[in-house]
Amino acid sequence: SSPALQELETNLSLNSFASAGRHESRCEDVFEVLRGAPDHTYDVVICDPPNFAKRADERDGALAAYRRLARECSRVLVPGGTLVSASCSSRVTPSDFFRSVSSGISAAGRGEEVIERTDHPIDHPASVGFPQYLKCQFARIR
Repeated sequence: SSPALQELETNLSLNSFASAGRHESRCEDVFEVLRGAPDHTYDVVICDPPNFAKRADERDGALAAYRRLARECSRVLVPGGTLVSASCSSRVTPSDFFRSVSSGISAAGRGEEVIERTDHPIDHPASVGFPQYLKCQFARIR
């Protein structure tokens, strides 16, 4: 979102990162951006889309979208680049999400080395009646 990217720019500036290196922040339709991006361009891609499955009947479509995103994000990463894939959908289990991401990476003809998988941090509020929904994978793409 635009507010999140504005916060990023502020933090980069406050921490002297704005002039230290190259970064690109964009608020656009990721599928359109990836379609036009050349192969092996980026060192790091952070893919944290909005909730793709607000209802149970949207789950399969969400898994297909996560797979497609992982495929396209993997394609634009340099060999050895890092793909950070996240999901905030409670309708998608961590195992299904990670399987979709791995499938997308493979579909791009790339391999992965999973660096870390995470969920809710200890300070993230959670309800007893509401399952944990955050999941994230950091992977080095070969």
